[in-house]
Amino acid sequence: MQATITIAVALSLALLGGCAGERAARPDAGAAARTEPVIKEAFVTVAADADNLDSPAVWHADNGDVRVYITAKSTDAVRVFDGISGASLGSIGRRGTGAGEFLRPNGISVVGDILFVVERDGHRVQAFALPDARAIGSFGADTLKKPYGLWVREDGPRRYRIYVTDDWAPPATADGAGARKVHVFDVAGTDPLVATHVSEFGDAGGAGRLRIVESIFGDTSRGELLIADELESDGSRLKLFDMQGRYRGRDIGAGIYRHQAEGFALYACADGSGYWIGSDQSPTDQRYLVFDRATFEYVGAVRPTVANTTDGVWLDQRASTRFPAGALYVSHSDNAVAAFDWRDIASALTLRPACAP
Repeated sequence: MQATITIAVALSLALLGGCAGERAARPDAGAAARTEPVIKEAFVTVAADADNLDSPAVWHADNGDVRVYITAKSTDAVRVFDGISGASLGSIGRRGTGAGEFLRPNGISVVGDILFVVERDGHRVQAFALPDARAIGSFGADTLKKPYGLWVREDGPRRYRIYVTDDWAPPATADGAGARKVHVFDVAGTDPLVATHVSEFGDAGGAGRLRIVESIFGDTSRGELLIADELESDGSRLKLFDMQGRYRGRDIGAGIYRHQAEGFALYACADGSGYWIGSDQSPTDQRYLVFDRATFEYVGAVRPTVANTTDGVWLDQRASTRFPAGALYVSHSDNAVAAFDWRDIASALTLRPACAP
């Protein structure tokens, strides 16, 4: 867990021109009065207190099996669980600097049959071919200083643009170099991996400056990139950028997050509708907040029965035998994975239970 990650939800580019000067979304006056229904976890995995679990990602096998991969920061591994039952399926890696080894893994993503893992203390991103988790390469070691999270955009068959947050700053915090906290790579998912550092971005000052960053996610069809700024003293919030790293003058979630805004994910439908959902992290007041994808209005929040202190989340829209409408997988109390049936979330907040056919 890093400091505070705020889930920012973006506005359609067609609407951005009218709000370019708006620094933050106005606090929702009715947010505090809305009911926050409690939903029950479909499962919670057996606790592993030594692991310090952070962020999950999900992979579907052709035979219908579902696997949840989650980074274990303190034991330098990636734990693997059955996404249907929650049973442990073992782990990947050990402490070290070689291929398939980790130094404090944090961010994680699955795209197709490739698993990407960010190592904060290894200063790199590693890639693994699934299902056998064979290491196929790494990148960023000559560029990244303190990387935390990533988002992967698929640009073609085994071609990816990868955005990596790098929460590093020099001792003189006014130094512009320390503000450029997102690095962009073009990656060919071959064996071995081929990666090129494309750019880096982040304003040195003003409303668009990224102060404490970890979670990042994009909406490819809308050309929007959301980055959570964790600085809690000024109110956790999401900052909206375009895919080139230009701040769009809009922050979302200010006045709605009460605690640390952590991992977030997109429920995306082909017609452009959908939802953003993310963690308002707390050990005693855990909530999962939902925003409308198109308007970015605050829809509401659900409370878990057991899960708390959630860092990373993964929203899986693919059907499985247990979750025919998909599931939300979250880290729980730094030592387990909790799963929620999307139908339960949708029913509690009167959301769409599925995208239109």
